[in-house]
This record gives sequence, C-alpha cells and structure tokens, in this order.
Amino acid sequence: MNLLQPSLPYALVRSRRRTIAIHANRAGIEVRAPLRASLREIHGFVEEKADWIARRLEELAQAPKPFVWQSGSQLTLLGQPVQLQVNSTSRQTQWHRPSVADPTDWFAPDGAKPDLPSLPGVPSVLEVGVRGRSAADAVRRCALQWIQQQALAHFEQRVPTLRSRMPAAQALPIPTLALSNARTLWGSCTRDHRIMLNWRLFLLPETLIDYVVAHELAHLRELNHSPRFWSIVGRLYPAYSSARRELLRQARAMPEY
Repeated sequence: MNLLQPSLPYALVRSRRRTIAIHANRAGIEVRAPLRASLREIHGFVEEKADWIARRLEELAQAPKPFVWQSGSQLTLLGQPVQLQVNSTSRQTQWHRPSVADPTDWFAPDGAKPDLPSLPGVPSVLEVGVRGRSAADAVRRCALQWIQQQALAHFEQRVPTLRSRMPAAQALPIPTLALSNARTLWGSCTRDHRIMLNWRLFLLPETLIDYVVAHELAHLRELNHSPRFWSIVGRLYPAYSSARRELLRQARAMPEY
C-alpha cells in the first residue's frame, strides 16, 4: 500500500503492461503500472489525475449500494414494493401479493395478475426457493432467473399489444424479442427487426415499460430518432417526454443487481 497523500491511500499493482491506469471502485483506488515504471513516475501520474479521482469517489459515494440478496431486503417488481424472503426448504420461487379480500393470494410463476388490487403501500413477498442453500449468490441466481422469466413473459404480452395500435400495423414486420442485460440501454431494435428489452424494466412501473416498448416499436418504421420517429412514439405513448425523464431518474437510483 502506497500513499499519494495521507487521506488518499491506493494499492499499487505491477504487471507486464505498457501504461499506467487508475481504477476506482467501492473497495478503494488501485493503480496498475508497468514493471519498469518508477515510483516517481507513478506518483506523478496519480497526482495529475487527482481531480478525476475525487470526482469518481464522489460518484461512488452517491451511487446506490449493491442490492443485498437476503431475507428482508426490499426491491420492486412492476414498480411495487416487494420484500425478499429466502426459503431453503423449497425449490420454487413465488410472488405473494396481499389483497384487500384475500391476504393469502399467491401469484403463480406464469405472471398471471390477481383479480383484486394489492394493498397500497404494503410490500408483497417474493419467496425464493433455494433448497439446501442460503448463500447470497444462490439466492441472487434463483431470484434473477425467476425475474427474467417473468420479464420476458410480460414483454411478450406488451409488444404485440402496442404493435397492434400502430398505423397500418398489419404491414409491419413482426419483431423477434429477447432479453438484454445491458448496463446503459433499456432497449434496442436492429435492422433485422430484433427487439431487445432490458430485464430490469420488469422492476419499473408498467407505464415505463410501455414507453420503452413503444420507443423500440417505432424503430420498426424509423431506425433513427428523427421527428418522424418521435411522432410515431407520440401516437403510441403521448406522455413520452415525462417517461424519458422518469427513466433517467430511475436509472440513477437503481441498485446494482
């Protein structure tokens, strides 16, 4: 461990590389340098990047913490609060939503919606079955597998529904649909009519999911962001401007899953 200055320690890692690089994460600052680089050269490089390091550390301090995959942790599904419950005696993952009439109504894994609304402000429960295991990585793996299955099923319903509302929908190509794990994109549409939707959308309110679906469907006609493109989006989702702003806000606040 070397000290750039008393308040800013960093770890120095030497390897067969040609340049000096700085990596900052929640664990601290790591400087990677060539085997032959002198300490004077390394210190000088870090001092030159002091402002960037300070900004990066501030960003990390303000960023949402990684999600903790354990009983009692709270996430959202379709924008509603959901409490995680780990069941080490089961292999089945279920979503339980209390309703006014029946507090024991269980959601089936097929994503069917209940007949009655859930209690406002009352978290539902996502029971994750990890028989014989309880480590966070096992819980995360099982929960994400279930969430992604539900996300795809939901998207497969919304894409054809919104596509049917487009002008001359019968003349539009039928897109293929797949999930995305992109860090910076909610969705994408390719020239061969392949629509990719980020599984994390399933954590957000359904209105925002519909906006992203409308956005990508509009690319079936206009593979750009021209005024004609936004006109198509506006027909499918008139409040798209506010949805864009809300998506940006949600992205900044979303934990690392």
